Amino acid sequence: MRSLPAWREKGIKPCRHEDRQGIFQSLQAEHVDVDKVFLVCIQEELEAWLLADYRAVTAMLKPLKHPHPVGRISRFSNPNSIRNPKKRLTKIFTQELGYGRRYVDYQHANMIAREIPDFSRIRRSDSFKRFALKVSGLEL
Repeated sequence: MRSLPAWREKGIKPCRHEDRQGIFQSLQAEHVDVDKVFLVCIQEELEAWLLADYRAVTAMLKPLKHPHPVGRISRFSNPNSIRNPKKRLTKIFTQELGYGRRYVDYQHANMIAREIPDFSRIRRSDSFKRFALKVSGLEL
């Protein structure tokens, strides 16, 4: 079952302010120290960060497609501009591996992330830069 953000499923416009309030209310109800929580909003989906670096997608697909070469993977100058990135990644998997091997987010996202050679392409995403800053304290 594919889960989409609630705002996309209902066809309503997202409100980050309302989302933030709801998240912090849930955290407080579970007695989480909210002073240690930083929220990072990915504009679309995690897959936008993964698609930011075609090299990682190609490297991940290469052993699955062996002995055949991986076709040309699209290059995105701005990962935040990718609309419906999970669908786009699913389409790449289907084109490269056929219908029998679909993109499975909880499995393949991690495999692609491990193949990211450096942050030169993914740092084009403002949400990724904010995430990196919050988890590492380092500016990219």
